[in-house]
Amino acid sequence: MPKKAGMEAWKKKRRKEYLEKKQFRYYIFCEGQQTEPLYFRKGLNHIYNRETNPLGIEEEIVERFKENSNEGFVSEPNVLEYKYSLDGLVEDVEDGLKNTNDIGLVVAWETGELYKRNYHIESLLLEENIGLRSYHGVTHRMRDISTNEYISELILLKDLILYLNNYDECMILQEKYDE
Repeated sequence: MPKKAGMEAWKKKRRKEYLEKKQFRYYIFCEGQQTEPLYFRKGLNHIYNRETNPLGIEEEIVERFKENSNEGFVSEPNVLEYKYSLDGLVEDVEDGLKNTNDIGLVVAWETGELYKRNYHIESLLLEENIGLRSYHGVTHRMRDISTNEYISELILLKDLILYLNNYDECMILQEKYDE
């Protein structure tokens, strides 16, 4: 028994240390000349560039983030929803288990087919839609099919991987969302 009591005191001490705000000093050593210097120039590693940062966001959006926060890229807390397919989310919404107003970002492997009942997806991988991307890595937006109201941003991993590995084939597949 005494051993367990000592264990509880240790856990409480660790929990207290975890909750305390601590200040740390970090030293970063870089060997590379191409990407590492960008880590020290706030926001530059988020800016879209077709060749070096194809999942980035436009410079104007980066500037807006900088203006709104001295600490760089800070957003309100968002609920992230993880699904294999958007079909799972559509079913949860239809069953009343989830509310789309509560979800800030959906990460899924694929779209599935059920989204077509109530939603429209616009691809942010297409060149003409890059300016709609709010966060680095977002690939699509979901909208209500009847009102065209914005629902959520999406990261569709299957499309993202194809985009990075076979741009031309990906562009052909992105047109399916306009049908």
